[in-house]
Amino acid sequence: MAEGNFKGTASTETYAAPHRFEVDPEGMRSLNGSREPWDLVKELVQNAWDEAPEATLCTITAKPHPEGGVLIVAEDDGGGFKNPADAYTLMGDTVKRSDPRKRGRFNLGEKETVSVALSATVETVGTTIEFPAIGGRAIWTNERERGTKITLHMPWEKDAIEPLRKRLSLFRPTDCALMVNGKKIPEREPLKVREVSLPTILQSGPGEPVRRTVRKTEIHVLEIAPERVGEDADGNRTGGMIYEMGIPIQPIQAGYDVDVQQKVPMPPNRTTVSEKYLSDIYAETLNAMSETMVDSEFSETWARSAVENERRAERGAVKQYFNSKYGEGSLLTSSSAESNMLAAEKGITVVNPRSMSEAERRQAKVAGMQTTHQALGRKVIIPAFVPPEERTGDMELFSAWVKEIAEAVGIIGIRVDYVDNPEAKIAACCTGQARVNPILTFNVGILQREFFAGRGPAQVEIVIHELAHAWQSKAMEHGPSWGNAACEVGAKVALYLTGVARVRASALATSQLP
Repeated sequence: MAEGNFKGTASTETYAAPHRFEVDPEGMRSLNGSREPWDLVKELVQNAWDEAPEATLCTITAKPHPEGGVLIVAEDDGGGFKNPADAYTLMGDTVKRSDPRKRGRFNLGEKETVSVALSATVETVGTTIEFPAIGGRAIWTNERERGTKITLHMPWEKDAIEPLRKRLSLFRPTDCALMVNGKKIPEREPLKVREVSLPTILQSGPGEPVRRTVRKTEIHVLEIAPERVGEDADGNRTGGMIYEMGIPIQPIQAGYDVDVQQKVPMPPNRTTVSEKYLSDIYAETLNAMSETMVDSEFSETWARSAVENERRAERGAVKQYFNSKYGEGSLLTSSSAESNMLAAEKGITVVNPRSMSEAERRQAKVAGMQTTHQALGRKVIIPAFVPPEERTGDMELFSAWVKEIAEAVGIIGIRVDYVDNPEAKIAACCTGQARVNPILTFNVGILQREFFAGRGPAQVEIVIHELAHAWQSKAMEHGPSWGNAACEVGAKVALYLTGVARVRASALATSQLP
């Protein structure tokens, strides 16, 4: 029977090959050729580390090859390949799939590296396998009694050696030491060790499907090297990474390295995790580190992501987040303008819930954060809130002017309210952070209604003063942070008003031309 022309029940005579699939080496090379050198060499380190504690040392040597390209030599002192055929068999069964403390799972790693190599040799206990430049493979016996040595001629420029060395220096050895070009990579003690339950992937037995499950493990939270610490445009620290048992996976926003002590669910190239898994890592990192974090860390994006993980973020960490971000005893604005004004009068930080995400608002309640009305009650001083129908035309125009200025300087969604409390001690207050949806309240009882007809220094000064509260991180603070915000907002307001004046002057001059 001709190949590909099978009908009915197959017999042994109909089989054209013993296996269903073949692998095209050139296709495999093209899929892996664009990967960074460290991403391929890490597979060799991982194989050695998975042999610990039998393997105690893995050495990586990278240097220019005499014939051009780069020579990579990876050697360990472990027990060698359990099955030498694993050096050239893809997706073969492996006991590593059933052990969450072993990194290997796909039985692909060294094959992907060899597929890119111009030539390669795998020398393990009792067996040598050569992959020559002309293609194919040759196998013979040897007298090696311990360990594995893999030699690769890689088609990389010699300029790739130093970035490769630097990236491998980020690895975190534990049970098996790592030497890179003769230099030992130091072990790193964690700042915090925390027991957690995280998703992983496991095989229950040979031939069984690999399934996703959740099991207890540890995360090690580590301080990152100072030279790796940076800052993005939003003020978030950069340089942290998530690790799988010492091998870096991807950068993260948190200013820590987080090393997960079990298999991390990832695609075959093992360079990314899902957004949900990353959120879990952020939440567990916040749980572990909240008591020692400084205020600025709680304002970073990753901390907000951690708090929004309502399933994992613990109440103590959530409370610390809100206390550090807004100040202990801070309150949420309520629909009671009188209570909001009273809170401001008492110097309490008042936070507009609209500046928070929906999950943050729910978590604020979990942390015990109250509204101004809940904390202070409705403290009515008659006459109090000025409803829209009782505002003068000057007040409405003043509100529009304030909104125009706020938008011009980058403060979005501002609301302008008025109260008439002559017994209060303050003329105005602004409740809200993050430059989004603040509430600016003016006290007609102190400023008097004629104040709102003007657009002079007094009006500009009070607007800058209050918008600076919306600009900074803590609404009612008058320290250096607020002073810097006032300078920045004042400069923007000055530029904006100057521009408006020029446009009006130009329009006036044009209208007077004959």
